[in-house]
Formats: sequence, structure tokens, C-alpha cells
Amino acid sequence: MKQTSLRLPVLTHPRLTAGVVNVIDTILLWHERRYQRHLLAAMSDTMLRDIGLESRDVFEETAKPFWRA
Repeated sequence: MKQTSLRLPVLTHPRLTAGVVNVIDTILLWHERRYQRHLLAAMSDTMLRDIGLESRDVFEETAKPFWRA
């Protein structure tokens, strides 16, 4: 039996593939920032002191939109 390949023409073009990978990487980075800021916002004052942060620092970080570093 002949084996067929299921390839999408768009994904075989090197420039488009790199572009798609960059978009996916960016989305994953944004998701990670959002998640980390969520965890940071949920920390107690005691936990924040343990890592050398104050409530003011957390407020400034969590007020940023996910696309800003």
C-alpha cells in the first residue's frame, strides 16, 4: 500500500514556518507572564517578604498588561 504524506503547503515554506513559530512563542510567553503575575498577586505579605518584595512592588508588576515585560 502506498503511504501518503499529509503536509500543509503553508508549513513547508521556511519563512512562514519561522513566522508561525515566532507567533506561538510570543503567545506562550504572554501566557506565562499572565500566569506568573496571577501567582504573585495571590501571595501573602509574609511570602512576599520572604522573597524580598513589598505590596507596592506586586501592585506595579500585576498592573502591567501581559504583553509588557
